Amino acid sequence: MTTAPGRTPAARLIAEQRTDQPDVVRLAQSLSLTAQAEPYVVREARLRFLPSSSTGLEAQLWFSPLVEAADSRALVLDPEVASALRWELAEGDRDFLASVRGFTERAHREAPLAVRTFESLLWSATAEQVPSEARVRRALAPFLAHVLAGGAEALEASRWALRYLPRLPAAVRDSAPARRLVIVAAERLGLDLGAEGDGEEAGPETEAVRRLVHGEVDIGVRATPEGVVLSRPPERDALVCQVSGAARVRLRMRAALPGASWHQVDLHEHTTVEARLDVVVAARFDGTVDGGRAELGDTVRSAWSGESGAVSVTAGDRTALRIDAGDRVLSAELPEPPGLLAVADDGPPRAAAAGDLGLQVVTAALDGSGEVTPRGWVPSPAGLGWTTLSGPVRPRVALCVAQGRQVHLLEEGDPARVLLRLAHEADVVRLWSSMRAGLLAVADAEGRVVVHRLAPDGAVTTRQLCGPGPRVTALAGEPEGGALAWATEDGRVLRAGGGPVPGDEGAVPGSGGAPVVLGTLARPAVSLALSPAAGLVVAADGGRRVHRLPWHPEPQPGGSGEPLPAGAPLPFRVREVFAAEGDRLVLVGSGGPVEIRAEDGRGHLVLPDAAATPVTTAGPAWLRSSIGATLPPAAAPSAELLRSARRFGVGHLHVAGDLLEDGSALAAAASRAGDAGVRLIADLPAAPADSPGDLLVTARRLLDLPLDGLRLTAAQAWPAALVHDLRHLVDAYPHAALIAALAPPAAPAGSAEVPDRPSHLGGTSRGDAPAPPEVVDGAHLTVGGPAAELLRRVPGDRGWALPDAASYADTCRLLALPGCREVPYRLLVADDGHSAALRGLLAARSRQQALALGGATPALAEPVPGVAAVWRRHGSEAVLCLTNTSGTQRTLRVPARPEEPELLVLAEAVADGASAPAPSPPGAAPTVLHAANGAFTVVLAPGRTLWLSAWDSDGTHRFPALAHTYGLPSD
Repeated sequence: MTTAPGRTPAARLIAEQRTDQPDVVRLAQSLSLTAQAEPYVVREARLRFLPSSSTGLEAQLWFSPLVEAADSRALVLDPEVASALRWELAEGDRDFLASVRGFTERAHREAPLAVRTFESLLWSATAEQVPSEARVRRALAPFLAHVLAGGAEALEASRWALRYLPRLPAAVRDSAPARRLVIVAAERLGLDLGAEGDGEEAGPETEAVRRLVHGEVDIGVRATPEGVVLSRPPERDALVCQVSGAARVRLRMRAALPGASWHQVDLHEHTTVEARLDVVVAARFDGTVDGGRAELGDTVRSAWSGESGAVSVTAGDRTALRIDAGDRVLSAELPEPPGLLAVADDGPPRAAAAGDLGLQVVTAALDGSGEVTPRGWVPSPAGLGWTTLSGPVRPRVALCVAQGRQVHLLEEGDPARVLLRLAHEADVVRLWSSMRAGLLAVADAEGRVVVHRLAPDGAVTTRQLCGPGPRVTALAGEPEGGALAWATEDGRVLRAGGGPVPGDEGAVPGSGGAPVVLGTLARPAVSLALSPAAGLVVAADGGRRVHRLPWHPEPQPGGSGEPLPAGAPLPFRVREVFAAEGDRLVLVGSGGPVEIRAEDGRGHLVLPDAAATPVTTAGPAWLRSSIGATLPPAAAPSAELLRSARRFGVGHLHVAGDLLEDGSALAAAASRAGDAGVRLIADLPAAPADSPGDLLVTARRLLDLPLDGLRLTAAQAWPAALVHDLRHLVDAYPHAALIAALAPPAAPAGSAEVPDRPSHLGGTSRGDAPAPPEVVDGAHLTVGGPAAELLRRVPGDRGWALPDAASYADTCRLLALPGCREVPYRLLVADDGHSAALRGLLAARSRQQALALGGATPALAEPVPGVAAVWRRHGSEAVLCLTNTSGTQRTLRVPARPEEPELLVLAEAVADGASAPAPSPPGAAPTVLHAANGAFTVVLAPGRTLWLSAWDSDGTHRFPALAHTYGLPSD
């Protein structure tokens, strides 16, 4: 029964309205059992219960405070007002109550089921003491069924539930059936209900109800230099992952690096989420890693000098700063993310940050906490640093601010107290300073490096070390000895000093005189760290490798013009390096491996492409890893086929026949393919002998649609001149591919042939004329023989198409080898067990860089009859692929590397065609094999295919040691 309203705001409002307009309240009460009152219902209620009133009463109600919402279609009473009016109705005249109920039923006898159900529940809660749960369940059962079924009706039923159920009396809306319907409706629409029924605080029962509407959802995951991008639907060239969800997919993500914590990410339909991953790692100059911190979704900025360091972390609209100065730690909150950050290397902890809101100076307050002092707006500083100047009593602390051609030394960072201005010949682009050394070094836009020594007696000694010359890309110093190092845009890294300010240019290199070239990098360094004690300068070039250059370079073979070899790879891109106290080194960067966990426990590990992308003229980058399929002649790909193809790792489809002549149908197909992230390639028939110009016009029309490339069938028969012209045409479309389908040579008796991969006819040429096309002879692969023989026959620079006639066992074996560029169309649409199993292998292949891009090596020390066993490796990824084509069970001993002590099952296909893709790490309860005595023992049943990923649960995510890099001699 409706509970007594007491002296609630609604009850007071009704009392006030009754004093001034009693008929309005009477009319509203006659409508209190309706879900909504249309104009004709209001008119009939007035004539029924207030027959002597005029039509003006309807208008008074329409615009009264008793109404929550009204338009030309209907009015809806305020929920609290309606509840109070129903309580009065139940407590008052029973005949009037029955009359209102009967009127409501007659007025809405033709109303939608949702309206009649709502009004039935209102009546049950008004007329009964407590409506039974069974009655509520029966009333809501049709709507729950619609919500669970999916489709348009599910969305409509969900909207109804969230609109009307909260308006029901507490006895109804708090019942278990109503709560269950509200939870699944909100989940179907991707809406939040708060901690009570949503999120991590929800109980197991709520989570179980939410999962009733969950299904398989495809999302795209793409690693970027800064982190990871999630897309729904998957964007083109993204890794496709299956997760559980509905209108909203809830994911937990964290960096797969030490010190990482989980972050909640919600991904709705037709949205893209970019999650930044910033990393700070503490290491030593000898390569030992002490630990690190990784923040996913947050922005990290760091500054280090001597034994002092400052780290700011921006999460949402808050920026926290921590200053670590040896035995003292300060914490403060900055008003904005800093664009520049500087920390003092001596004295009490202090830092300065500059951003859009101006200059902020952080020092220790009297109570020991961090105090942020705004210092006003400083327009676009190019650099910040702390140093000291002599004072009448004690040294004066100055913040160095580089602006334009000047460096301003501001006492305690206050722009109103300028201690000194140092002018330069060009705009200052780099700045380094030290309180301990009393040094200030700058690099200007014309390549000059100038050092200022601030002597205790107040004198300032200035010396230009180099320039004008190549632009300076990095500048760093060492406080103890006053040494400086800088990098230039031509890749050189130079050092000067180590004692007093450098002397004459003719001084002996390395003795504190003229600059010494430590070496030349393949790319200009963006950050440097110096350690004379370790005898090293560490350079970062913005990539995943750092370089260690010796303090005193020794002559190396090849001369000074050759770039240094690359340093050790790291799992993230290093943008800053700092030398901390002693032999410590701090690396700051972004990107790296990311773990993604779905609500059902399935996990995905997303690794950036750690291997260097080869410089090749073999077409656009997407062609390196994309697998295609050829549609039947004149067939247009449906949206469902495109989604399935993408899910199973097929990145492009070949279209041919009449579809190429139907412009509107082909344009629609291209649009659908673009939405699904699948590329369409037009198959051009045999080259015409008499009208090559018409072919070029057709090719241009197809590329303008846009299609993503052209394939030449029977390419050996095409005239070289025509291929040359097509190459010119395709060069105008940077992301389009020109592909040749090469006819395979005749097969030896008793063998099955694997035709060539479509071989790209050169990449885009940026010269006056394109590189000459090269149509090569078709290489082929003979199915049969041990794995080593298969590997020997795989062409290194071309690929092959999976033959439609190959047996199931041979197909499993071939999918594990590099070079597969096309699969039969039948494999995508057939519903037999073998095809389903092979699609599972294709999907697993698309998620592993080692399988899509890596090379292959035999996995067994000695061949085993009937067993194909290969390692596929790319960067830091390794996948073991095993297939048993014999009729007996095999027990294999696979040698293991020390850094790969575990194997996790990625995918499995058995003899009868059933497939069971395993959860990727760190998914729920993955199947793990452990190495023993330097080898893995794998039991392989007859006809079974097993793909396993190398893993190290204790150390895979640890950072590798920093490899030594030797410098080149100076001139």
